[in-house]
Amino acid sequence: MRRFMFSLLVLFVLSTIAQGHNGQEFGAEELGVYYATNNVATEDEKIYDVVEQMPTYQGGQRALLEYIRDNIKYPIAAQEAGVEGKVIVRFVVKKDGTVGDAQIFVGSTPELNQEAIRVVKSITGFIPGYQNGKPVNVWHTVPVSFKLM
Repeated sequence: MRRFMFSLLVLFVLSTIAQGHNGQEFGAEELGVYYATNNVATEDEKIYDVVEQMPTYQGGQRALLEYIRDNIKYPIAAQEAGVEGKVIVRFVVKKDGTVGDAQIFVGSTPELNQEAIRVVKSITGFIPGYQNGKPVNVWHTVPVSFKLM
């Protein structure tokens, strides 16, 4: 019974302390914790993670990966250093089917990251995602592999 009461007391104290802090004293930004602001995106600006009909590349996923493979220009510095790797790029398929806001989701070296972003930004031919029968902006990810032959 004593252990239970002690545990309950510790839980109460920790709960009270946690409620009294706004997160900044614990380094919230360093922990990757961000707080929502009053800035609300309009329907035109909103970017969805999942929608009723996800965006697709004309020709399918295989055609998308072939496009990337055919348009990669292996960075010379990476070639000379024998660097290989995989970069995962996150980007928005806009409601008009174009690519926007490309960013590194999982990176490699700066040279490989930069080339992956360049190739993804050059992609055309997406069929946009749809929500409630309307085209919308949707996050999409794609792997870009660099392998020396």
